[in-house]
Amino acid sequence: MKRCLNCMEEYEEEQAECPFCGWFKAEKKDEALEPGSILQGRYIVGTVRRRNCADILYIGWDALFSRKVFIEEYFPKSRTYRLHGETLERFKADDPDVTEGLNRFIESGQMLISLDETAGLLPVFAVISENQTAYMILEYPGDRTLRDVLESRAPMTIDEAEKLLMNLSRPLLAAHRNEIYHGQLNLECCYAVPQGKYKIGDFNDTGVITQDTGDDHYEAPCPDADIFELAHIVGAALTGVKLWESRSVDDNLEKLSNTIPDYVIDALSHATSENPDVWPSSLRRFVDEFMDEATIELPSGRVFDEEEQPRKNHVIWKKIFS
Repeated sequence: MKRCLNCMEEYEEEQAECPFCGWFKAEKKDEALEPGSILQGRYIVGTVRRRNCADILYIGWDALFSRKVFIEEYFPKSRTYRLHGETLERFKADDPDVTEGLNRFIESGQMLISLDETAGLLPVFAVISENQTAYMILEYPGDRTLRDVLESRAPMTIDEAEKLLMNLSRPLLAAHRNEIYHGQLNLECCYAVPQGKYKIGDFNDTGVITQDTGDDHYEAPCPDADIFELAHIVGAALTGVKLWESRSVDDNLEKLSNTIPDYVIDALSHATSENPDVWPSSLRRFVDEFMDEATIELPSGRVFDEEEQPRKNHVIWKKIFS
């Protein structure tokens, strides 16, 4: 028997193609690790699932526990390269931004391990250093993403969009409370799991540090990018992905204004604005505005943490955290 490096299923040696996914070994054409590479003597690297601005995501196999995994490799595309073998090389040997990004990638991954019981968060099993870079080993939830779901159905109702927002907000709120930001939130990193739920994975906010995001709004990892992208996700759910992505935000919101409440339009408009003066000050403020709820502030200006949530007359916390 041999294992397919594209879907990690086993099949007979004499078969040239995988009977499960149709894959056969192809010539390596990019800077990604060669399928079949092994990390820590345990993790078998498969094919690339996605190439992001500051990392590469592979399917993988954990030989110790005999399970599929995702393997996320720190790989800032503007500062590093791989020509031969597995070692990641830097264009500038002593690039401080790459070092800072690498350290943050490792620290964030280790913190995410401690949050593995957070509902809606794709668990990180391990963080390892090898090949002059680092890797997060994540739970494999399957390949069906929120994009697949939204492209196969009609636009969501406002009630459905509220449920989606609550599902995606919980893991992000837990991460933000620990100063971990996703940094590249999109439809593809929200994985569909049973009972109509989603898990968010592929955290990596280091593209801001190495200037790989192509967005000069943010000078350091911060929550604003996640709020911006979450608003676009919910907007796409309300209009349909193709329409949302083919029209301007203003056009989309004008079309939506005939069918959804004004406070929802305002929430989406503020969160996706190019004017920082109207951005929500926190993810929780965006959720509150979308739900037409008031954020309760402490005298210091700090919003309540989960542990400090009000017990009376504040419906939104019951919705999100119950």
